[in-house]
Amino acid sequence: MSKRNGLVGFWKFMYALMIVVYHGAPFVNGGNFAFFRNGYLAVEFFFIISGFYLAKQVDNNKNDTNKLGVETFELIVGKIKKYLPLVLIAWLIGLFINFIYYDMNFYKFFTSFFDLFFLRMSGLKTFVINGPLWYLSAMLIVMLLLYPLLRKHNDKFSLIICPLIFILGYGYLNAHYSNLNLYSNEWLGPIFIGLFRALCGMCFGIFISYLSSRYKDIKLTKFGKMFNFIFSSILLGIPFIVSTIVKQPAQFDYVLLLSIGFGILIITDESKVLFSFSNNKIFMYLERFSMVLFINHWNCRLVLLKVLNKDAGYITNLLVYVLSAIFICVIIDFIANNKKVKYFFKIIKDRVNDLYFER
Repeated sequence: MSKRNGLVGFWKFMYALMIVVYHGAPFVNGGNFAFFRNGYLAVEFFFIISGFYLAKQVDNNKNDTNKLGVETFELIVGKIKKYLPLVLIAWLIGLFINFIYYDMNFYKFFTSFFDLFFLRMSGLKTFVINGPLWYLSAMLIVMLLLYPLLRKHNDKFSLIICPLIFILGYGYLNAHYSNLNLYSNEWLGPIFIGLFRALCGMCFGIFISYLSSRYKDIKLTKFGKMFNFIFSSILLGIPFIVSTIVKQPAQFDYVLLLSIGFGILIITDESKVLFSFSNNKIFMYLERFSMVLFINHWNCRLVLLKVLNKDAGYITNLLVYVLSAIFICVIIDFIANNKKVKYFFKIIKDRVNDLYFER
């Protein structure tokens, strides 16, 4: 097995779990306590790390840019192929749940199809079958913009435009909203606020990727790597602690955002942190499972909001909800990675490629 930094996979899983717990807030009955009250910052974690690895992908691409359009199209198709099985499963289950427990009509049914094409953040009115799918829509649309710019103007874009975007962008959000607990479908004028958050977060990740490559030649001792491991764990763990013990954690959103960013900077550089213990199948599975959990926990939440008794208490209901979500998502992960299911989606991808290249 090739060496793999499983620390990234571990923290992806932890931040996916943070989102699951954050979405369990409606189970609170009467009391004010809830775990991870600004768990929405986990989405920022995923945007930052997506921007980071997008920049790394560009750095590793030594081809010329004569076919940049085709290259960008193939990148997006590859991402869609990766996520579509999970999205389709989540959409079908969510559709059934909405027909059973919620007020579903034909208008909602037909507009929900936009989620299957990752278009919710485009501005098209979409009935929300699955809440977290806005993240994938925002990421892919922003990626469609950032990738060709990075390939064409890598250093200028990474060092000038990206810092300007995330500094001024987060500054605007801070000045107008004071925190990042924002409704993704709120219309800013030209774009949804969720798309704006994706742009700021991914540009932050691109800049962090540059910092990572700039200092990659610095050698550390084993003690230095151990210190970095502990320090990065503190940086990435602080949002979990603050969002639980602080009564109004939203006021610290932008400080915690920096904590997340610099934590990602450390853990993604294998030469600066101890990671050999994470080079195994367990951590690799956690990385894959994190996206399954991120997308598919929502349906479990929809059902349990209807059937659980709030009088049972927040902790009890939260435990039932989280364990049920993990159990269901393990099953969904097994189905999505079944060889026959993968073959079905391979046929779809090949057909899309054929239609494109026949033009």
